[in-house]
Amino acid sequence: MSDTPKAGLTWGMKQSFREYLEGISDLRIEAEGVTSGDAGYFFPLADSTDLTGLAFRGGLTIRAHRGMLRVILRAPAIEALDSSPVLTADVGGRRVGLCTLREQYSSSPAERVFDAELLDDGIPVFGDVYAAGTAMDSVVVTLPQATSERV
Repeated sequence: MSDTPKAGLTWGMKQSFREYLEGISDLRIEAEGVTSGDAGYFFPLADSTDLTGLAFRGGLTIRAHRGMLRVILRAPAIEALDSSPVLTADVGGRRVGLCTLREQYSSSPAERVFDAELLDDGIPVFGDVYAAGTAMDSVVVTLPQATSERV
């Protein structure tokens, strides 16, 4: 087994949200091509990624409270909007800007860690619980070596 980390995006959304979900009896999480771990959900790097952004595969649907709580995130991407990186995702068939990103540090050329703050358009994705500007979990992007040298 290789020690090389897989290329992709890891995001836990918000730790307190994940802790809240753990106590819900009718919680259903459907992950398509997405894995979960202590740091959150891992979305693999998409085959076609260019220099204007990074695209990731997979989808995540979280349902609870007899359907009253529903979070859908598909095909997340990091895009440069208004010259700042933004985490976006397909939410119900439309691309939504979820969080602004600010690079915290790079532990290596292949790994970037970003602070994430919720955008106005991301508020309804999380059931109108969090306000714009709320600090969300960090976004960690792991790139293959060839890509990390270009970014």
